[in-house]
Amino acid sequence: MMTEIMHTTWNPTEQILRTRISGVLNQEQVEAWEQSLEQMSRQIPKHLNFTMLVDIQGYEVSEQDKAVHQQQRVVIPTFLARHGFEVGFFRLFEVQNTIPPSPDRARCVAVAHVHHDCNKMALYNQNLGRSNERFFCQLSEAEAWLGEGIF
Repeated sequence: MMTEIMHTTWNPTEQILRTRISGVLNQEQVEAWEQSLEQMSRQIPKHLNFTMLVDIQGYEVSEQDKAVHQQQRVVIPTFLARHGFEVGFFRLFEVQNTIPPSPDRARCVAVAHVHHDCNKMALYNQNLGRSNERFFCQLSEAEAWLGEGIF
C-alpha cells in the first residue's frame, strides 16, 4: 500500500503554489489537504498573480472510496475559481462555474496538472489544455513549463 502524501508550499521567489496528494486518502486527509491550500494561499499577497502546480502522481481514482474521491475532485477547481482561474474541470463535466473570484485573494494565472497516467494527461491536454492550463505526466516538464512563464 502506498503511503499517503499531502502537502502544499508557496515559493514567493518563483510565485508558484505547489500542492501534492498521493495514496489512498480518507475524508479527514482531504479536509487537511484543503486546509493546507487555504493556509498557504493566505501567504500570497492579494495584489500578486501566481501560478500553481497540482501534483497527483500516485493518486488512483479506483483505489479511493467513492465519497472521498468526489470530495477530493472538487477541491482544486473550487480553490482556483476563488482565485480567479476556471479550470478545465468545469468544461470536462459541462458544469457552469458559479464560484466568483474572491476580491481579497491573489489571482492564479496558470496551472500545471501532473499525474502518472500519460495517456490520460495527453487526452486532457488535447481536450482541455489551454495556453494557461496544461497537463503533464512528468513533474520536471510541468516545472519547466511554469518556469517559462509564457501563458
